[in-house]
Amino acid sequence: MISLYNRCFNSYKIKHVNKHSGIMQSLKRKRISVTVCIAAIYNNNAILGASDRMLTGGYGDMTFEPPTPKILSITNSIAVMTAGDQNIQMQVFQEAGKIVREKIKEDPSKWLNVSDVAEIYSKCFYELRKKLIEKRILSQFNLSFDSFISKQKDMSAGFVDMITRNINRFDIDYMRDRGVETIITGIDDSGPHIYVVTNGDISCNDKLGFASIGIGGNHAISHFMLSAYSRFDSESKALLTIHQAKKKSEASPGVGKETDMCVIGPPVGTFTMLLPIPNGKNIVKDLDRFYKAYTQGIDRLNKKAEDDIKDYLSHLSPPASSKQEASSSASVSPSASPSSSPSPSPSASSSEKTKKGAKGTAVKKVSK
Repeated sequence: MISLYNRCFNSYKIKHVNKHSGIMQSLKRKRISVTVCIAAIYNNNAILGASDRMLTGGYGDMTFEPPTPKILSITNSIAVMTAGDQNIQMQVFQEAGKIVREKIKEDPSKWLNVSDVAEIYSKCFYELRKKLIEKRILSQFNLSFDSFISKQKDMSAGFVDMITRNINRFDIDYMRDRGVETIITGIDDSGPHIYVVTNGDISCNDKLGFASIGIGGNHAISHFMLSAYSRFDSESKALLTIHQAKKKSEASPGVGKETDMCVIGPPVGTFTMLLPIPNGKNIVKDLDRFYKAYTQGIDRLNKKAEDDIKDYLSHLSPPASSKQEASSSASVSPSASPSSSPSPSPSASSSEKTKKGAKGTAVKKVSK
């Protein structure tokens, strides 16, 4: 019975082949991309971070926003902000955390480099990928990743090609589909740093001075660019820009409304979440209030500019005609082209008439 079901299911899948590319269409549910995480260097010596709380659940087709910050401290000087599949992220974070704790234990007086933590995170991602490939693909042939590589000379070319295709398909359909992006940011003995790890690949954003990941990442990056932001800008501009970038990224349907923020530096070992102070200030809520006043001011300026342009256009409009008239261009033959058959000049016209008149006179004289 199970065998019959599998044959019917496979037959159903084969019928859903893309006619143009020949690629079988996936029958899995579409994953929903969510979240935004942002980091920025300011004063060339400190870090600000911001994120929402949006997560995906179920099969990746449900979203919710729990009351849990997505900014995690892996040391008291380095923060990790995650986007994409949180099941994968938490496994990678936990393994990376074990390695980081061991390194700190070896020499607590030596501050870990932010670049080293990014390398550790990338390595842990690839180790998890390796385990998933072994579990989902290689284990059915009693193979591990290492044995598959070492025994290839004893395998048929067709078998090796099949396994390789399955691994490539796994990377595309499973790993990349989950969009595992991570910001590793913090301060070490050489200053502030921002690294982005995307599906294991590392990029350094130190020169740019800011980074953003998640479905709202492009909105945030655009705001930083339009603000002409640099890593040398002040703390006040950094707070303004990063908060506005977060709020504008909420235009993306997968970005949550809640905002968490953190600060690191200038000294090492000063990771701090910007939490409400008991009986005192709530920085994030105050920034929300400033942003509301800012958007209201922008709306008023836009309305005034729109009214000014409307008034300007009203003075440009030609008076309406009460009688219908044919356009002067309507009398021109479609085949005629002004450039190919220019109109004769008035002087040329009168000259031709004179010549015709003289010729007519000469003819009359001859006839007499």
